[in-house]
Order: sequence, then C-alpha cells, then structure tokens
Amino acid sequence: MLSRYMTITGLLLLIHLLNSCSKNEEKPTPADTTGYETVPVQKPITAGVIDEVSGIAPGYNNAGKLWAIEDSDRPNELGLLDPNGTLLKKVVLTGIVNRDWEDIATGPGPEAGVNYVYVAETGDNASVYNEYAIFRMKEPQSADVKVDAIDKIRFVYPDGSHDAEAIILDPSTKDLYVITKRDAKSKLYKLSYPYKVNESQTLTFITDLPYNLVTAANISEDGKEILVRTYGLIYYYTVANGKSIGEVLSGSFKNLQHQSEPQGESICFAGDQSGFYTLSEKLFNAPVNLNFYAKKP
Repeated sequence: MLSRYMTITGLLLLIHLLNSCSKNEEKPTPADTTGYETVPVQKPITAGVIDEVSGIAPGYNNAGKLWAIEDSDRPNELGLLDPNGTLLKKVVLTGIVNRDWEDIATGPGPEAGVNYVYVAETGDNASVYNEYAIFRMKEPQSADVKVDAIDKIRFVYPDGSHDAEAIILDPSTKDLYVITKRDAKSKLYKLSYPYKVNESQTLTFITDLPYNLVTAANISEDGKEILVRTYGLIYYYTVANGKSIGEVLSGSFKNLQHQSEPQGESICFAGDQSGFYTLSEKLFNAPVNLNFYAKKP
C-alpha cells in the first residue's frame, strides 16, 4: 500500500522507483499466453465505493461473486463484488482492526465441508512490526451483515520483520504460504496446518523467488494452477501431482500478458476456474476496472 499522506512529489518519485524495479524483474522466456485471453472483459468500479482494494478471492458460498478487502486505515469489512463490478454488500468483521490488510484467500478450514475466508494482516511498509496475523472465519452467507467468530492466527518470521502482500492457501493440505514484497528477492514462507490460534508461531522459510514487488497471489480451487502478480507482471505456475507449493514456486513459470493497471494489487481465479480476475487500487483519478481474463477453450 502507498501511504495516502505522501506528498505528490514523493509519490511520483516512489512510482518511478517501483517502475525501475519492475524493469529488473526476471522475465520468463519465452512468454506464454496460450491458456488465457490477453484482452480482458472490463467492468468499471464506481469511484468512492471500494477504492483501496488490496486483495480479492472467489466466493464459494456466494458462487460467481468475489470477496474483496481494503488495506490500512479502511474499515474492518469484507466487500462482496458482483462480476459486473457492483459492490453488493459489506460484511463487518467484529473484534478486529484493519492494521494493514493486504491479501485474502478462500478455501477449506478446520471443519470439513465448510468454506473459510482468510484475511492477511501482513502489510508492513516500514518493517516496524514484530508480529503479524491471518484472520480466519467461516465464509459469510448471503444474508450475513457481520461476522463475530474470527480466529487470529498469529505469527512471526524467523529472520525479522517483512512487508508481505500475498498469501496462498493450499487446498489439499491447508498449509498457508506468505510471500514478501520489498526484499531484493521476494521470500516464500510456510505455516503448516494445523495452526495455533492462541499463541504466536514462527513461519518456515522455503525459498527466495526470482523476482520481487509481489502484491498478490492465488491458487485455483483444484490446486493445479497458481498466479503470482507484481505491479507489472503476472507469473503463472502449474502444479504437478505430488508437488508442494514450495517446490512449484521454486521451479519454472510462464508470463501471462495482461492489461496494465494504475496500481495492480489483486488477483484471483474465478471460483469455477473459467478464468482469472485482476483489480487495482485507485491511483489519483485513473479509472479502476474489474478485469476478467477468460480461459481459452
């Protein structure tokens, strides 16, 4: 997240630096776009409704819809988006505060057959926090206006503070993975299931990734495809049978062509795996669209 209190000059300088960093990201060769359309179906997001989106994830109790979160200084709410870009409702998450929410995942949890939402309180622009958390709750139903039962999965890194904006929930093992943003190479950490909910735990370092500035990640419902995005690139991985997410992200990837966005911080597969979505935070007066890239037949 970019601080809304920056001067315009400082913000422009930071954007220049981020663009410079993006140019240094390792670009997979050759680029491969055969699996998904390169021109998205775009649906505008009304300005002022949900401007600071930092993460999106498919709804499973709410088929075809998307859950969205906003980052720091915004309300402790989940937004439910229609694929046409309309904000259908907001659900209040009681008893917790939005310190700096940066990503969201949906999938299995402790109760068999129940869908859960995971909200990552992992943002730390200045690397000043000692502890982080992922909030876990049962996915709200269509009539819910608030959620009271929320688990706080607290954790620390084994090597100090990090700013992270991406998590992945392994649908087969329920392990959680965290990907850092501002390191010279983004780092991948793992929290093995079952996690503790009443005391802090230490993540396990898995590997350095060959790029940085990661702003979001997602895995398909069947666990066979992974997307990792930065401000400028989308990395696509396929998951071979028997491979862990750590092994997959340590291996080869392809680059998916996509339309540039003002400040791309969100990505997720559609719940029915018919394609994937991207969504940007609002930057200055640039219009923001919900982009859908359909899977090719």
